[in-house]
Order: sequence, then structure tokens, then C-alpha cells
Amino acid sequence: MFQAAHPTSSSRLRTSIQRGLLVALLLFAPAVAAESTGSRADELIAEGDELMRSSDFEEGTARYRQAFEAAPSFTAACKAGRGEAQLERYPQAAHYLSYCLEHFTTTPNEREREARGRYEALLKEVLEQVGVVNLELTPVGAQVRVGGEATHHAATAKRLFIAPGEHQVEISAPGFTTLRRSVSVATGTPQVLRATLVALPTNDGPPPAAPAPDTSADHGDPMMLRNALILTGAVITVGTIAGGVAMLVGRGSVGDEIEALGPRLPESGCSNSQTGACRELRVLQDDWVVKDRTAKILFGVGIGFGVATVLTYLLWPESTSEPAETAGAGRPLFHADPLTSSVSLGWSGAF
Repeated sequence: MFQAAHPTSSSRLRTSIQRGLLVALLLFAPAVAAESTGSRADELIAEGDELMRSSDFEEGTARYRQAFEAAPSFTAACKAGRGEAQLERYPQAAHYLSYCLEHFTTTPNEREREARGRYEALLKEVLEQVGVVNLELTPVGAQVRVGGEATHHAATAKRLFIAPGEHQVEISAPGFTTLRRSVSVATGTPQVLRATLVALPTNDGPPPAAPAPDTSADHGDPMMLRNALILTGAVITVGTIAGGVAMLVGRGSVGDEIEALGPRLPESGCSNSQTGACRELRVLQDDWVVKDRTAKILFGVGIGFGVATVLTYLLWPESTSEPAETAGAGRPLFHADPLTSSVSLGWSGAF
């Protein structure tokens, strides 16, 4: 009768390395997903910039809002807030500008400090047109509606900005009762809205029994897992590096536009100027910063995945299948060779 061999120190080491490399690659997965979403947000911001330059403020602001919904960032919030203010939609402008300044970059850059000052001044003007209600809600993240309409994105849920006057506020959350209140709002006088929703009753029944573990499942060939990880890492590495190169090309194009804009700029500079050329310069400078940072992030992710992929290729031990007895009495024992036997479905060696 065939006796299974006890795990050796070599097999335990192989298992530890496999698990460690798998965890290392999985840790990068959230960053890749976020980067994909961020790339779409960057595209929407670029579209918004083009529309704003062509004086289509409604559609340009809509692109900025979509970019913020796709991936909340201070850049999208600042531009959306500026567009909403220009369209005189002050409550929406206050939401975006508040997020913009709370998350504004802390880079010690003179141009960015000037930009922050402009957004602070714009928010101050906007707040003169709206009332402010600070929210203290339980559960956190409850949905707030004013007049039946949702009032905030999850990323700007700490404050409520609404037009002065009397409003019916509805607060709700899945699994909780809905609370309705009448709120009187005035400019210059922030209020605090505290609300605790009551949980709805649930059926007190025994929890469903957990299914019995399936001990007969085939856990697959370690070499197949290794090659799948290498293939995934290689694709992500190439994709992110290519994306970084594309961002650098785009950054260069924006730099050329900035340089071509030079003759149209006033000799005294644009620090306090609101001419069309200066406004266009600021938009291009913001675009340049976004593309520069995106390129750095993409290169960082690509290099990280490249290193993890190379380590997987170099450190993953070659797999050898353990002998097993075939079904049926009297049949000979066999050793599954990943190169010649149809028993193994894994890929042997590098590809």
C-alpha cells in the first residue's frame, strides 16, 4: 500500500515562498484598480478642460463632476467647484470647493500656494450665498436628502450646503428607520444637525449552518499558479509603463502649449491678472501637474509589479508531483511528470 511522504523542510519552504509571493502580488491589486479608475478620471478632467476653453461651461463642469465621482481628488473637486460657481450653482460649488481645500496638495510650490489662495477666496464668496449645516449622523454615511434630492457625495458628507430658507431634510440608511426634520438655514450662521437612526428589527433565528469543508477539491498545480501570477504581473507591468509613457508624452504636449502661450501673457506676469491668456495658462499648468503625477504613479506601480514578477520567476521552486496509486486493484503506481504526463495540467518551466 502506498504511504504518503511526510512534509519535508524543503516542501514547507516551497509552500511558504508560494504563499508569500502570492500575497505580495495581491497587495498590488487595489493599487492597479485605483489606477485604472484614476486614468478614467484624468481623461474626464482633460475633456472638461477642452470644453471650458471653448466656453462650454455646462458640459465642462459636468465632466469634472464625473471625474470626481469616478475617483475623488482635489483636482477634480477644485475644477468642479470653480465651474459650479461660474454657473451660479452655489450649494454644489460649496460642496466641491470644501473638499478641494480639505485635500489640497501640501507641496511647497509657489504656484500651487497661489492656486490654493484663489480657491479659498472663491469658497469665501460662495459661502456668502449658502447656509452651512455640519452633520453628525449615526450611522456614519447615512443618505441625506433635501427636498427629496440627494445633497452630497460620500466624500463630502461632513457638511451640508443648501440655499438659505426653510428645508425638509430626510436622513436614511439601509436597515434603519428614516428620520425627517425641518431645518431653517441662514447665511453666516453654521448649524449642527445631529441625528441617530434606529435600527429596524430583525428575525431572531439561528444562523444557517456553515457548509462542510470540501476536502476533495483539487488545489491545482503550483506551477500553473506560478505561471498565472507571472503572466498577470507581466501584463500589468507593461500596461502601467506604457501608460506612464503616454502621460509623459501628454505632459510634453501641454508644455509646448504653455510655451506657445508665452507671447500672449502680460509682461507683469499672471499673479494678479485675470486675462483670458492667464486663465488658459492656469488650466494648462493644472493639466501639466496632473499628467506629471499620473506618470510617476504609473511608473512606480509598473516597477513594483516588475520586481514582484521577476522574484516570482526566480524564487518559485520547480514543482514535482508526489506519487499516487491509480484507481483499481493491481494497477502499477505512477509518477506524474508535468512534461510528459496528461495527468498534470500545469505549465512546466518558464514561458
